[in-house]
Amino acid sequence: MPRLFIAVELSDAIKRALASFQEDLKKEFQGMAWVRTPAMHLTLRFLGDVAEEKTGEVKAVMAGAAADRETFGIEVAGPGVFPGWKEPKILWIGVRSQDRVLVGLARSLEARLEKIGFPAEGREYVPHLTLARVKGRLGPQRKKLEEVFRFHQQRIFGAQKVGEIVLIKSTLTPEGPLYEVIGHQGLKPGRSIVPDALHPGTPHAGAEKSIKSGQSLPPAVPHSETIKSKRSVKTAPPRGIKPVKKPASTAKTKPKKPKK
Repeated sequence: MPRLFIAVELSDAIKRALASFQEDLKKEFQGMAWVRTPAMHLTLRFLGDVAEEKTGEVKAVMAGAAADRETFGIEVAGPGVFPGWKEPKILWIGVRSQDRVLVGLARSLEARLEKIGFPAEGREYVPHLTLARVKGRLGPQRKKLEEVFRFHQQRIFGAQKVGEIVLIKSTLTPEGPLYEVIGHQGLKPGRSIVPDALHPGTPHAGAEKSIKSGQSLPPAVPHSETIKSKRSVKTAPPRGIKPVKKPASTAKTKPKKPKK
């Protein structure tokens, strides 16, 4: 029986941005099983081994969940770990969408899949992309990795429009899993949601253009030197804002007596 899952495919621009970040991490951290970036995808629901005759029902579920969903935009930003920093097991990059569209779509799929015999996972869906899995324990590397991830918390890796969901077959091989898309389900045409709207007050130049074209947004901060060094980073004030000068001493001085 084939192993199947429902997912959103990523743009090449986002994959390149993630690959660059991943390569920098590889130079500094060992003991990781790194996910191949060309095969990266955003999983909505992992199904496991599915009988061939059940595939048609799964595709019908996808059609039902997508029937009232318009195309929407996603933004890939900010690294993190599961289950937590005490003992990290999975390194990931977060995925954001306006009004939690991804979460709603995942919930719709789960409810419909449960009706055709797939047990509910029973946990909140957290949209993310897996960068690596920790093979054992990080040990002394853990603190340094946490510092790097906290520094990149606001980094934007890219944005794209989501116009369809796909059914993917996974075949395990000694070199790693091979993925094959065996089903497509389009969403209703709609407007793309600009990433700026995800977090008001945190504008990103060129966001609207990026989400329509699938191009990668520029990183929020340079990262190649950050991973190589622990030294603190000094930030300059934004353009157009003058540095705040220290106030003059408020000590009272005696007025000079006027000359007679």
